Amino acid sequence: MTGVLITFEGIDGCGKTSVAQEVSSMLEEAGRDVILTQEPTKTWLGESVKRGISEEHPALTEAFLFMADRASHSKSISEWLSDGKLVLCDRYADSTICYQAASLVIEGFEGDPFEWLRRISDAFVLKPTLTLLLDVEPRVALERIQSRERMTKFERLDFLEKVRENFLRLADIEDRIKAIDASGTFDDVVSATEDRILETID
Repeated sequence: MTGVLITFEGIDGCGKTSVAQEVSSMLEEAGRDVILTQEPTKTWLGESVKRGISEEHPALTEAFLFMADRASHSKSISEWLSDGKLVLCDRYADSTICYQAASLVIEGFEGDPFEWLRRISDAFVLKPTLTLLLDVEPRVALERIQSRERMTKFERLDFLEKVRENFLRLADIEDRIKAIDASGTFDDVVSATEDRILETID
């Protein structure tokens, strides 16, 4: 039996990592064969991505670091799917399209970086059965994470507004992307997310 790939996306502070972990635990308790994974990965490639983010590099360099990590990660995901697993992935190709497109716009990339990154991704990434976009206003998201000891360079209001616009643009194009209102309580978001997943896999 072929497995199912479901991805979680959204801007920093939307709560997707916590929601993905909770939903994964709930599905496991219900007897589902679940793999919870993430990007950047916990491999040396993923560590290279994190280092690239923490240092000052052109957005194009960061985009290719993310894609190198994803190329290897996609091979692992493909193997899990072949084994019939339900794979939940915290960030995947859509994040690179939406985040790095915003960065490339700032750097003055010629043309439409959003479409350019989409074309590159289509050449080698796996197509999720369902993508859950946890959507929230950037201002609200930043209020949630203001207590973090260290903020990344992406966690700025003007930048996250651009990223959110890109996610919503992508959702208009891709039927697999379903927006979840992430401004409510954690329990409400988890419930809405789990319902969407069960509608898809049952």
